[in-house]
Amino acid sequence: MLSYEELTPPERRLWDAFPAGREVDLRGDEERTVRAAVVVALLLGQNAEPSAAVPALRLTGARITGRIVLDGAEIRHMFRLRECVLEEDVSLEAASTLAVGIVDSRLPGFRAPSARIGGRLTLRGSVVEGSADRFAVQLIHAHVSGELMLTGARLSAPGGVALSGGGMVLDGALYGEDGFRAEGTVQLPGAQLNGGLFLRGARLETPGGVALNGDNMAVSTVRLSRGFTADGKVRLRGAQVADLLSFEGADLSGTGTSLVCIGMRTADLDLRFAAPPGGRVDLRNAHASGVVDDRRSWPPVLRLDGFVYDSIRFDDEDAMPGGDAPAQRLLWFLRDRDYAPQPYEQLASYYRRIGHDDHAAACSCTSSAAGAGRRRAPWGACGAPCWTSPWATATARGWPGCGSPP
Repeated sequence: MLSYEELTPPERRLWDAFPAGREVDLRGDEERTVRAAVVVALLLGQNAEPSAAVPALRLTGARITGRIVLDGAEIRHMFRLRECVLEEDVSLEAASTLAVGIVDSRLPGFRAPSARIGGRLTLRGSVVEGSADRFAVQLIHAHVSGELMLTGARLSAPGGVALSGGGMVLDGALYGEDGFRAEGTVQLPGAQLNGGLFLRGARLETPGGVALNGDNMAVSTVRLSRGFTADGKVRLRGAQVADLLSFEGADLSGTGTSLVCIGMRTADLDLRFAAPPGGRVDLRNAHASGVVDDRRSWPPVLRLDGFVYDSIRFDDEDAMPGGDAPAQRLLWFLRDRDYAPQPYEQLASYYRRIGHDDHAAACSCTSSAAGAGRRRAPWGACGAPCWTSPWATATARGWPGCGSPP
């Protein structure tokens, strides 16, 4: 138990303000240091005297010494730290708490595995530093009743894990926008994000590794778009997306494999990348109700066997001459170096369903010819064959990347 007499002047200000939930702003003060032990004592209710107000800890501009450890605690008070510098990490493992906010601050880690947070968890604008062997933010199996707000934050664990959120449940959304940056993997395997995943304009950096692991997550919508950048692989194997999965304007620069969507299911899939991805895109056994893409940003290599969709179109298809869209789509298939008949059968089924039996027949006839041609065609740097069989010459006006067929 802390006694009032042993508190420093800034700590006494915080102590006195806590019962009424008033903010204490130490910016500009000569003495700004507050011990972590004081923060812990208040959050555990040491000075929560009955009053007409609701006790809360609101602290701005402090330097917090020591480690805030509230593992397993039941915290009945909201707390927010703003523009603070924490010398050590914050640990809320298996704790139960109300809303938590650490905003525009700097700290060497935030741990809340298996925690229950009854409101929003925000690290907006904060710099959270880990290392190759220590997570920057750990939220494995945590349950957050509100949003996880990472907008403008930087999570730094180069060569390690920036955000560990496997099995996490968010009743709200995960927002990592407006300059959010992760140095290290963002891990969300098996996470349940009821409000969606919004990483528009975010930058994820794991060169040569996995930038985003969203395997088997269940999410209402995913927006990896409008300037989203991933230097590393994006994995969404087995993910279940109820609404839209969008890569519109995304830059996937990971080499080898840029995007893995094996077995993924989504209502709508937007593949209009800002530029061709740096590596292959794997859509095997994925399912989408509607697909839209842009010929200018086709990946160099595709994996398409088992990819099922209800509709598929180019973003400029309405302006294309009648026969161009089917011919271009067949060229898209040739970016899959492992011939399989299913992609052609799937496209033929789609054309029959919309009343284009002529296009469907061309797809069916093309499939066997494509298989034969693949066994002979050398591959160019762009990922497509550098020459084609007669069927492609008759249906395509030119090859993207490798020039025109002979």
